[in-house]
Amino acid sequence: MRHIDNKKVKTKKEHKCVGCNHKFPLGTEMEVNKYVMDDEIKNDYWCKTCQKYADKYMRGEFEFLPGELKEGEGREEIRKETKGE
Repeated sequence: MRHIDNKKVKTKKEHKCVGCNHKFPLGTEMEVNKYVMDDEIKNDYWCKTCQKYADKYMRGEFEFLPGELKEGEGREEIRKETKGE
């Protein structure tokens, strides 16, 4: 995997967060990570809660299954900080 870009966006359509697998509506602020894997350009969208959770608890270790972060230890505290995402 080769990282290309990482930026905050306001979505133009519905997207699922790769961390919690929750669907977010058009107009949601999310972080999008663009990368190359198996010669294909891919995008992962992250909600604010999962991004903060990953930054705090995973320290760059991004080996998890999509949706796996929705039950992580400390997630509820971070969710409340990000106003209920």
